[in-house]
Amino acid sequence: MEIIDDVLEPEVLDNIVQNMTSSRFLWEYQPYLKGPEGDDDKGIYCFTHKYVYNRGEIASKFFFEMAVPILDSLNIKLKEQTIIRADTNFSPNFGKQLKSGYHVDQSFDHKVLIYYYNTCNGGTEFKNGKIVNCVANRAVIFDSDEEGTAHRVLTQTDKKYRLILNVNWEPRLSSVVQ
Repeated sequence: MEIIDDVLEPEVLDNIVQNMTSSRFLWEYQPYLKGPEGDDDKGIYCFTHKYVYNRGEIASKFFFEMAVPILDSLNIKLKEQTIIRADTNFSPNFGKQLKSGYHVDQSFDHKVLIYYYNTCNGGTEFKNGKIVNCVANRAVIFDSDEEGTAHRVLTQTDKKYRLILNVNWEPRLSSVVQ
């Protein structure tokens, strides 16, 4: 697991957050979060904006404007990776801290990026006990097959929202013939 701070220049981050919280950016209501074995976490909902789904199908024109600068800064090269899924989650303030169930994003080995757009007292808790706090401009990258990387959402109580980017990817297989 690697934690990286100061991923973007502050003005780039500010511009992305301003655009993401404007009326031109569309959010889809997700009525629950999935927990282990598909259990629904009652009471925890969020709003999602899908950038990429189904192993590379781009679902949003905002992908290049709001997610690619983060990937570029972290040296995650689109030409060398298959983006399985990329989306941004907007979690409202529930007035108390809620915890989703532990989960893994995909059922196969892959890399995971969680990027925090804003600072709040929420975070991501890993099954191994590690907690990564929501600090603006922070990224955590990990392999899904590492022991203890099942993780869960910790909602915030001090800010109106918690904004994160979640990207799952795997190296693109080479098709070079010798």
